[in-house]
Amino acid sequence: MSANIITYLSHNAFYRGADSLSGDRLRCPNLSIKGHAKCVKFMRSFDVTLLLLAGGCYTIQNVACCWCYVTGVALDVEVGDKMPQHEYDKYSSPNYTLHVAPINMENKKLRQLLKEIRFSIISYSFNMHPAFSFRK
Repeated sequence: MSANIITYLSHNAFYRGADSLSGDRLRCPNLSIKGHAKCVKFMRSFDVTLLLLAGGCYTIQNVACCWCYVTGVALDVEVGDKMPQHEYDKYSSPNYTLHVAPINMENKKLRQLLKEIRFSIISYSFNMHPAFSFRK
């Protein structure tokens, strides 16, 4: 679905936030940091400009870890899970690792609701005018 919309709209830049992380007060969609990074990696595959602003999420420790890892993915740099010692260690406790485990949550998203949302997104996107690009 996303590939079709991206191809159709032909935008040159996309923004990605981190409000979807596990541990966020909004509590959904409960993505892991690696899941969030997979989205960025997917967007990179379209050879478009990505504007990655290190914001979003309501849990400051998680968003900092997320953007550290996502920046590595965006730059094709492998980032390890173990954090080096630094002056802000107290914010990384108790495990001092980059990745936060997703919270086990009941999946309350009904298949029919997801189908309706998907249909709405696709319908809406095809009513938008594509952006024209002069890139070679």
